[in-house]
Amino acid sequence: EIDLYSENIQQKQEDALTLESEIETLENSIAKHEKEIEKNQEEIDIIKLKIQENRLKITDLEDEIQNNEVELENFLQLLYEKERKTYLEIFFTTESLSDFSSELESLNTVQEKIRQIVVSKKEAKQTLREEREELVINKKDSEQKTKDLENQIAYTDGEKLTKESILKETNLSE
Repeated sequence: EIDLYSENIQQKQEDALTLESEIETLENSIAKHEKEIEKNQEEIDIIKLKIQENRLKITDLEDEIQNNEVELENFLQLLYEKERKTYLEIFFTTESLSDFSSELESLNTVQEKIRQIVVSKKEAKQTLREEREELVINKKDSEQKTKDLENQIAYTDGEKLTKESILKETNLSE
């Protein structure tokens, strides 16, 4: 009978060590997952900031393109008016050779400005496409990370329930 009690005591001690170990493992796992949740939440916040930044850049680029179009329209009108006159007409309507030269230089300046506006507009449109693509990628990334975060929270909640259940069972068996 003493041996039977000794075996029971030893068995209970082993059971207690196993439960203690299981609880410690759960506590460590819960702590690890909580840190991962914090990290993922920070990553989601960073992505949301990137999305806001993308939206601001897109708005700025759309405004820039619109301004380029207005400016281009104005310079094309000016070019049209300047090019309606032939070089001969310009020559005879100017009072001096320097005025003639200034008129030709002005025409060249308008043409160069138009070229610059067109180049700027093309670059802005390309950047706008890139920003829109990045926005789509960031949105998808945010959605995926949010789903992952929700899964991590659910898993961690499950571990907490398991730990509580073990502690309740242990308290009841005592």
